[in-house]
Amino acid sequence: MTFQEAYAKTGRVLCITISAVSERAPPVLLNYISAPDVIIRSAVVASASAPGLLKPSRLQRKNAAGEIAFLAGEYWDGSIDQDIPKEGLLEMLNCKFLAVSQLNPHIAPFYFCADGRIAEPNRWEPSRRGGYVLSGLELFLKMDMVTKLAFLKNVGAVRGFTSNLMTQAFSGTTTIVPNITPADYLAVLTDPSLSDMRSYFRRGRVAAYRNCALLKLRYQMERALDSCVEEVRKTRGSVHEGRRSSMLHLHSHPILM
Repeated sequence: MTFQEAYAKTGRVLCITISAVSERAPPVLLNYISAPDVIIRSAVVASASAPGLLKPSRLQRKNAAGEIAFLAGEYWDGSIDQDIPKEGLLEMLNCKFLAVSQLNPHIAPFYFCADGRIAEPNRWEPSRRGGYVLSGLELFLKMDMVTKLAFLKNVGAVRGFTSNLMTQAFSGTTTIVPNITPADYLAVLTDPSLSDMRSYFRRGRVAAYRNCALLKLRYQMERALDSCVEEVRKTRGSVHEGRRSSMLHLHSHPILM
C-alpha cells in the first residue's frame, strides 16, 4: 500500500521521516503529499534502519500499472537528522501543536522540565525542580554540552550521522516521556517478551494519560475555530449571493436618463 492509497482509504495522514546516507542530502518527510507513490512498508524498513545495527534500505514505489520498483538512494533512521520534523509538518500540513512521544534511548533519560511537567506540578520553591541552584546548574551543563557539540559540527570536527544526533530539537509543544529503567537498556537489542510488551504499554498509557486533558482542550479549540471559519464562509457566501441578485436586478431594469 502506498501513502496515497492509505490516505484515500482512511483519511488519515501518515508521516514517516528518513535520513539519506549521503551527508549533504537533506532529511525526508514522507507522506501522501511528498511521496504519494512510495510503498509504506519500504519507508518503515528505512526508518527502522539504525546505523551500526541495520544496513540502510532503499525505498519502493508503485506506478499506475501496479508495478513495484526501487528508487535510487539509500536511507536509514529519520531521527539521525530530523527526529521531530517541525518545519515539514508546518509547511505541508499546517501543524502548529505537536504532541511528541520521546523514547530515544539517548534522549529520554536526560529529558526534564525545570518548571514541572503536565500533571506533575513543581513542588519546589522557588518554581524550579530541585531548587533554583540545582536546576540552573543542570540547565547550564546541558546547554554547554549542546553548544560544544554544535560547534564541533559546524567546524567539521564531527562527521557522519553523529553530527546531528544530539544537536537537533527533540521536544514538541507537549512531550510524552514514560518512565525508563536501567533494565530497559539491557534489553534494548533483544526481542521483547509478552510480559515486556505489557509493561511497555502500561507505562506508555500512564505517561499519555497525563496529557489527555491538554490534548482534549486543544481539540476543542481547533473544532471551535473550524466552526467559526465555516460560519464566516457561509456568511460570506450569503452576502455574495445577495450582491449577485441585486446586480442582476439592477441590470434587468435599465435606468432611463
